[in-house]
Amino acid sequence: GKLEDIEKRYPEALHGLTMDMLRCLVGSEVEIQKRILDLTLDLVTSKNVEKVLAFLKKELIETSNQAATAATNTKSSGDADYRQLLIKFVHQTTVRHNHVAPLIVPTLMDLIVEDSRPAVDTILFIREMMFR
Repeated sequence: GKLEDIEKRYPEALHGLTMDMLRCLVGSEVEIQKRILDLTLDLVTSKNVEKVLAFLKKELIETSNQAATAATNTKSSGDADYRQLLIKFVHQTTVRHNHVAPLIVPTLMDLIVEDSRPAVDTILFIREMMFR
């Protein structure tokens, strides 16, 4: 799409919009969230990685709290999908910027208490980080 073209031609132009793009995750449909995360992955730099992870950490905690308080809610399935997308994004980001792993691992450890796909993804991610 057009954003990919802009990113390829003028990568610096979008770097300043990374956080704005991530804020669009909140309340969006899962497909839109996936697209936003795909677009922003390449925009994470050593300059903004800590801000990005702080935002993702907040989102992970929020979705985890929502899942705990609304176990019977039909939206909890979407929240689990969103959490899984976030964990995948965090994993990809920390692989590229491994010096920030200690900032996010404690939050990820808290997600393991639930029996879900995001919890399994978290365990696999932490195991990979330990062996790097």
